[in-house]
Amino acid sequence: MEKKLTWDDLVAVDLAEPSQREKTIEDYRRERNAQIDEQIELIRGVKKTKQVGDKTKDVTPWFKQEKGVWKASVFFSTRRLKIKGKKAIEAGAVKESLIPVYEAIKQGIDAGFMDEQMNEASKSRKAAAARRFEKAVAA
Repeated sequence: MEKKLTWDDLVAVDLAEPSQREKTIEDYRRERNAQIDEQIELIRGVKKTKQVGDKTKDVTPWFKQEKGVWKASVFFSTRRLKIKGKKAIEAGAVKESLIPVYEAIKQGIDAGFMDEQMNEASKSRKAAAARRFEKAVAA
């Protein structure tokens, strides 16, 4: 039998940020490599989609062609990560030349060359999420 509660029985508490397991650098590496695999599928002509809330959206390409040369980038959320200090890596004149570039980038991610940038991007993303949470709680 359920206990009946009165107003006086209720205990009020402040809301904390939604608890999530703290992601490790290995989690970020896995996520980035999975996203690079999606980019490789896009290069090969496979249309990729992702679930965002209750909507399905196309995966956004991280690569583009400028002056006849294909260039590869890597993103963490909306932040473009630098690769060897630059915003992109030149791949070549044909789109498929992006594939070995992305494979090499995955090796660099696994070796830890982008760990510091991913940690920084994670901190700014967490700070933005905390601000949105505080704003929602205050409303």
